[in-house]
Amino acid sequence: MGTPPMAVNFHAFFRAVTALQNQGSPWCALLLLLLVLQPEFTEAAPPVAGSVLQERLSQQVSWSARETPFGQLLNDFADDAGICVLRHRLLDPRQPVTLDSGFISRSRVLQQIAAAVPDTAAIESSHFVMLGPRQQVLRIPVLLQLAEQQELEWKRLSSGQIPRSATAALPRQWSTPATPTSILASAAEQGAVRITNLTQLPHDIWSGQSLPPLSFSQLAALVLAQFDLYAEHNPRRAEVTIRPLDPETPLTLRHKVARELQQPLLERLADAGVVRLSGGFIIATGTIDQQAELLNELRRLQSQDTAVVASTDSLRTRSFQLQAARARLGDVVATLRANGVQIVIANEQTADVTRLLQTIVSLEDVQTRQPGEKFFPAIFGKHFGTVEVLASEVRLQP
Repeated sequence: MGTPPMAVNFHAFFRAVTALQNQGSPWCALLLLLLVLQPEFTEAAPPVAGSVLQERLSQQVSWSARETPFGQLLNDFADDAGICVLRHRLLDPRQPVTLDSGFISRSRVLQQIAAAVPDTAAIESSHFVMLGPRQQVLRIPVLLQLAEQQELEWKRLSSGQIPRSATAALPRQWSTPATPTSILASAAEQGAVRITNLTQLPHDIWSGQSLPPLSFSQLAALVLAQFDLYAEHNPRRAEVTIRPLDPETPLTLRHKVARELQQPLLERLADAGVVRLSGGFIIATGTIDQQAELLNELRRLQSQDTAVVASTDSLRTRSFQLQAARARLGDVVATLRANGVQIVIANEQTADVTRLLQTIVSLEDVQTRQPGEKFFPAIFGKHFGTVEVLASEVRLQP
């Protein structure tokens, strides 16, 4: 929140000085000067959202950090861009991050920051961006969409059944220290929404935060997702019940997709549950993690950094080389991540993968420049069962 700036009320100052000059009292003038040097408390404007947020993320910047704590780096980034940048509660804010982004979009800088921390991803919504553990953070857009779908049912009811405050988008703000329970309870009171099973929410301490206008349903989805919970909406009254998230329960969601992206998306999602076309929508039925991968792929295809628009920044087409003849596999991964390449290793924290990353590998095949679609399989292909080179990340499956 910070300390409010010191402001001088000059009109009051000059009036006071004029009066005291007439009285010939310099000491009184000094005292009154101290009185008009009052702190001026101004409430900070909420972070931008919608098209303005997307515009800020597309702006070109150069960003560098040397052993900067992750939390501080995100705060600096948010202040510079004037947007809401959230850190998932499971991500340690003390982790040191080093990067030199070059002159690229803010969106790509966020991806580089995420790539600097193992098994971390960044997601963008119309209201905020968030960084956190890959599986957990990729679920949040799905849970937001599910919450908005349930909220739509509320909006179809009369104000006598569902008060308009229950679906109103309001600026959300809390001070340090705050608890998830107090944040949700306050929002529920504002929206005249009844919460049952609030005791399901574990105790935690959160830092102060200012968010752009969100409805109660959107805020609840954002808070509860960090504990693998969700808010089940009562379809007939302003009441939600907090439930544990079942990763195996199938969900059916509709995703609006531009016609030219439909076929590429279907081809990439052949194994991601049941996916079919209906007009300008893709109807997908699958687990929350399958839905998360679908949205992640869709976002990647829609991004200017994807192969669909033949971006020169695609990892598939960008040229790479390494000078060393031999190196530890883990050191190669760390070097690539430090240079902004997002590498996602399935089950990276397990003992088997830890041992695998200690392997000494030959790099003779990658000492000449070659596109990423050849470069990454040449390094990792002999050691991982699957090497998938996408436009903005490389996925490795043991």
